[in-house]
Amino acid sequence: MKADFERLRLLVQRSGTIPALPETASAIIRMIDQDEPSARELERLISRDSGLTAEILRMSSSGEHGLRHSGCTSIRSAILRLGMRAVRNMASATLVRQSFKLLSLPPKFDLVRFGRHSLACAFLSRYVFSRLQKIRPFQSELAADEVFACGLLGDIGIGILAHVSVGDYSRIEKFAERNGLTLSEAFEKLYSTPIDHLTAEALTVWKLDPLFVNIIKMMSTPWEAEDEYETTCCLSYARSVLPALGFGYESWKCESWAPPEVDAEIGIDRAELETVRELLQPRIDEYLDSVGLRIAA
Repeated sequence: MKADFERLRLLVQRSGTIPALPETASAIIRMIDQDEPSARELERLISRDSGLTAEILRMSSSGEHGLRHSGCTSIRSAILRLGMRAVRNMASATLVRQSFKLLSLPPKFDLVRFGRHSLACAFLSRYVFSRLQKIRPFQSELAADEVFACGLLGDIGIGILAHVSVGDYSRIEKFAERNGLTLSEAFEKLYSTPIDHLTAEALTVWKLDPLFVNIIKMMSTPWEAEDEYETTCCLSYARSVLPALGFGYESWKCESWAPPEVDAEIGIDRAELETVRELLQPRIDEYLDSVGLRIAA
């Protein structure tokens, strides 16, 4: 129901409801929005946080179609190759994900499983974006590594919902499990609004790049996007096929496929998806290990 969604939206907007970003993220956003920092100044700020430095270098290490390792060996090289805004968005996305640990989540919320799902969405989104650019080049303001960051944050609204209202989260979880739906599908059916809109509210509170926020907001309905249609389709497609590839957050069986418009735009067959799945698995495991997480076999 729209009224129920409005209630949740106001909860997210209320000061102090969701944790503030770490000071490093806030400082990076202020530096790039208000000044014209040099690569050296931005490098110095990011390098104060060793964990952030390592994650940005991992995110920017993408080879062919964003799956094979190559890449930046320093923050300076990442800034020079990708640009200030791209590094800002990657740093912000990384620190938002780190802030996830500060949320008050119910015991049933599986943070490791959610991390695995988010990483799969990030890697697959970057793959789909890079693949489409190679097959049919299109205009986009985002670099492939920014698309990775978008995918990393695409479903953070699920955790935000669990944080601001355990009752609403439990409601959609039960409805989704009983009907073989993803949590995102269940949310839209019960609240008549895509959960991406709740994600966008949280990212706006955190002052992330408006272009970044708008792309994530349109992930469920890319045909409504005024700009970045192809980019939004790449993110929408990646998230839609994750359950079928074994990377869904849900512990119950559910299959979610991309809307016809998105499927027609991307056009990846099942055989290629299976190959990509095999390539993704070790990259995700490596990433989880690097941040001290591991999903049970």
